[in-house]
Amino acid sequence: PAGIRVFLSQPESSEWFLDVGRRPGSGWQNEVWLRAAFGTEPAFDPGVAVSHLRAPALFVIATHDTVASTAVAVAAFDRSPEPKHLEMVEGHHFTPYSGDALEQVARAALAFYLSTL
Repeated sequence: PAGIRVFLSQPESSEWFLDVGRRPGSGWQNEVWLRAAFGTEPAFDPGVAVSHLRAPALFVIATHDTVASTAVAVAAFDRSPEPKHLEMVEGHHFTPYSGDALEQVARAALAFYLSTL
């Protein structure tokens, strides 16, 4: 209906959330609480916050991400302090959540944890 606002308007966002939400027992509801994302003082800006990381960081970045821009995410990785690791995943924002990409990310996470913790 006209006038309804959308938080994540990219096609891959609605496809993923509606697919997951329709699975039996998912408990997913088509609602979002925005207080954590907006209206904070000072405003949260991950691009600024990344340079203040004081712990090892694993960045998982999708090559064709329109939800969290691939270029912006790579730039944030470049600005983050060491130790850090970058794992690029071929696909869009939600690709790492299933299939071969999930296995790729799980292996990268395990290797990262073993080397940094």
